[in-house]
Amino acid sequence: MPPALAELEPRFRARVQDALLELGADPASSTRWLALGMTYEANELFALAIECYGRALELEPSAKARRCQPLA
Repeated sequence: MPPALAELEPRFRARVQDALLELGADPASSTRWLALGMTYEANELFALAIECYGRALELEPSAKARRCQPLA
């Protein structure tokens, strides 16, 4: 877990941990990378969100993933 996550409120930290577990089950899923990125973004962890969005775009440069392209 990235160090910044230790500073999050417990309920947000749990959401991030859940998203990380889901990603771990299917690391080739652009949808899971996108979900993790949105979770990071919602918690103002923008650098981590951008990394996730970039990975989602690498895996699937589709219209759904492209909505994050300006951030990545």
